[in-house]
Formats: sequence, C-alpha cells, structure tokens
Amino acid sequence: MVHPEHQLAAYINKWFNDVRTWAEIMTGQDLDPNHRVYDAESVGAGLTFIEPPHDGALGFTITTPRVLPLRKQEWAAILRLVRDGKEPPLEELLSRDARAAYRRDAYRRAIIDAATALEIALGRHVRNHAGQLPESQRGRINERTALGDYIAIAEQSGLQLAVSVDQLRRLKNLRNDAAHRGATPSQLEASTAVKVMTDFLGAHGLIRRAGEREPDGGELVLASSGSAEVDDTQLGATGS
Repeated sequence: MVHPEHQLAAYINKWFNDVRTWAEIMTGQDLDPNHRVYDAESVGAGLTFIEPPHDGALGFTITTPRVLPLRKQEWAAILRLVRDGKEPPLEELLSRDARAAYRRDAYRRAIIDAATALEIALGRHVRNHAGQLPESQRGRINERTALGDYIAIAEQSGLQLAVSVDQLRRLKNLRNDAAHRGATPSQLEASTAVKVMTDFLGAHGLIRRAGEREPDGGELVLASSGSAEVDDTQLGATGS
C-alpha cells in the first residue's frame, strides 16, 4: 500500500522537476541539484605531495556565471505551463541536455544531443517552408528524411538560414563520428556543436531568443514564441 505522504512527496518531486526544466529552458542556466557544476574546481584534486611547499591544490579553475533572474510574468508563465501539464519542445530539452553534458565534460553526449536537437528544428523549418522549395527538393521530404538530407534540401533550395550550411554539416559530421565511428570528440568540437545548435534554435526554434549568449549557449534572453505549441505569450517573452 502506498502511503498518502509518499504519494504527495512523489507529486511534489515531479512538480519541482517540471518547474526546474522550464526555468532552465527559459534562462539557459544549469539548475540540476543532483549533478551540480561548481563555480570553483581545484586543479589536480586528490593528488598529494610530500614536500610541504606542494601540499594542497596546485591551482583553481574559477568561473563566474551570470544569474538571469526570472521576472514575475515569467514565473507566472512557468507555473501555468506546469499546472497545465505542458512540456517544453523536445529540441529545447535536448538543447538543455547538450549544454549540461558539455559543462560536465561529457562531450560525446553533448554532440549527439545537439545534433538531434538541430535535426528536429531544421526538419520542422524545412517542412514549414515546403511551399517555397523546388518540386524536386519537396519530393525528398518524408518520414525517413534525416539531418543530412534536410541540410542538402535547404542548401539546394537556397533556403535562408541563420547558420551557414557548412556549420550545419560540420555538426552532422561530428555527430556521425561520435555516434557511428566511436570517435572521441574534443572540448573544442563539443563547444562548436553546442554553439551551432544554440544559434540555430535561437533563430528558428519554437522558442525564439535575442540578446548576448554565453559561449556554452547559456543566459539566453527570450524574444518570442515561434509556435502556439509553446503558448502563453507566455513565457513572459518580449519582442526583439
């Protein structure tokens, strides 16, 4: 038998996670309480040196993240979305996960999640502009169309994108190397993948953004919602 207090605790836990997820989507901040990323990390942690002058940390890596506070209307929007059981767009969840993986040095996962987020957003963008595409390119769109196909369709159709085709293809190749060839990506490659994804979603995703970006895609300022799916002119967003 499940006790009422256990049911309540489970409900509150889910509610908290839903609120945290929307807050992460809207601010670009990393709010995972279970896998925190600390602002200061010691270099050579765990190493012990016999000589007194070297007893202790060799140095520290310190970051100074900016905190983007939510305005009252944005908090209200989050609470309404959670109350109504609405989830963020899948590509936004994957974007959040890619950025979180990058911050935790999980570069392969960061690249794979970033490419998947890009594939969803680019696919939707191409399909939404199908009427503007040459018939030969329109005929290539089906349920099996993949990231590389969407990139080729956009390129050969002259579809205007906020991110260059070369950058999109670079992310696709990084994903293929990491997922299909077992390649170990570098920090720079993962950073490149996250930036390409962030730039594309910021311009063509369901949740539009404006303002300066952190190198890892954090601290994004919402500009407008790109679809009724995200609803509530909500999100407390302001036009850019």
